[in-house]
Amino acid sequence: MTNINPDMPPQIPMPLFPGDIRDAIASIVPAGIADLDTGEILFASWTLEELFGYIEGELAGKNVDDLVPLPQRLSHTNHRAAYASRPKRRAMGAGMNLQGLHHDGHSFPVEVGIYPKVIKQRRCVIFVVLTMSERLAHNRPPAVE
Repeated sequence: MTNINPDMPPQIPMPLFPGDIRDAIASIVPAGIADLDTGEILFASWTLEELFGYIEGELAGKNVDDLVPLPQRLSHTNHRAAYASRPKRRAMGAGMNLQGLHHDGHSFPVEVGIYPKVIKQRRCVIFVVLTMSERLAHNRPPAVE
């Protein structure tokens, strides 16, 4: 997957998989790779960018904190720093109602899985974001008329 926006920083190449397999995964899974220590987004699948309302290539170079609503951003930054000191594969925010921040400013419920990985001598975290909007809508009691 190439960066179509020349003003954005290049994304990490993913040489482990042929382009067609990598592109197929990126078209299905809303995932990204961020620098574990700084939070800089190094790679974002186009489905992740679409989920958050960005165009292809626009998330690379942003900070993962930019995807968190302002009221939770400071605590997210602190949680991220603590995670960097003891990274492990886990679901983020166990028992919490996590929110993502769409590019247009609205927030929406999410679940996030995080997976630490060293890539080219750089400490990274692979993250997968799933929206909870549809699941929560199906679990709502029927409207009373």
